[in-house]
Amino acid sequence: MLTEQYGPALDTNAQDIIRRVQSATGRMQELIRGLLTYSRLNTEKPSFHKVSLSALVAEVQSDLETAIRGRDAQIQTGPLPIVHGNTLQLRQLFQNLLSNALKFTPAERTPVVNVNSRTISAGQLPMPATGISDNYLEISVEDNGIGFDDKYVDRIFNLFQRLHGRSEYVGTGIGLAICKKVADNHGGYLTARSQPGQGATFLVYLPVN
Repeated sequence: MLTEQYGPALDTNAQDIIRRVQSATGRMQELIRGLLTYSRLNTEKPSFHKVSLSALVAEVQSDLETAIRGRDAQIQTGPLPIVHGNTLQLRQLFQNLLSNALKFTPAERTPVVNVNSRTISAGQLPMPATGISDNYLEISVEDNGIGFDDKYVDRIFNLFQRLHGRSEYVGTGIGLAICKKVADNHGGYLTARSQPGQGATFLVYLPVN
């Protein structure tokens, strides 16, 4: 209201202050939405049913159509199976992973994201299995973005942890924590491998029962 009704009457310094307030308010709204989503993942018991991952990832791509077109991004998806899970939570997982792949690709580079899956044994997991399943579905989301040092792989899945400043890449530091919680809620795992400047591959492991 200040901007619309009194903008012309305000000097440059006052207008700059209003812009800063609006920007901070927007970041706070995004943070609150992220925290509410994370809180629901911890408190609500989800219903599980058959979910077509191919259809779900296609829906996520449709939701991100503006961002994909704006970056002229290439999203290449291999065959994905039907799993036993919660549609809403799995959509949150893939939306965050695909959004990050677009966000963390430099502006001068065309984003290329590959989504694939395969079945592996529990012994092939990159972390010790808890015995919930003999076999796991490995879903990989690979990008050609800026990547990160592997030594930070555990840190990036914690709340509010960011490897880059807000001035470089926007975000709240909640997205990957949500992804990890979704994997946990499905009796699975989430990890990543990467090197600086060489893109990143996020790996989701879901038990096959």
